Amino acid sequence: MYPWLSSFFASINNLAVKESDRRQGHGEALLKGAIEKCRTRKVFRICLNVDSANTAAVNLYKKFGFQVDGLLHGYYSPDIHAYRMYCIVNQSGC
Repeated sequence: MYPWLSSFFASINNLAVKESDRRQGHGEALLKGAIEKCRTRKVFRICLNVDSANTAAVNLYKKFGFQVDGLLHGYYSPDIHAYRMYCIVNQSGC
């Protein structure tokens, strides 16, 4: 809709690994590839939302330099909240 925004901002909307294939580096490889694609396209900031109880995913994002920007109450359902996270590309490991 607004192609000019893509050079400044990106959003990861869905990054998932099949449960039986987890803990093998696939999520890390997907995230690394997404960050590299953003870097080559001169993206400044990457944002995502993640289930606040999904410790493994939150820790993966933090490993790559993502920071929690806020808590979205009832994002997935009334009792399941999400962290809004972001990373500035080329800073803090992202």
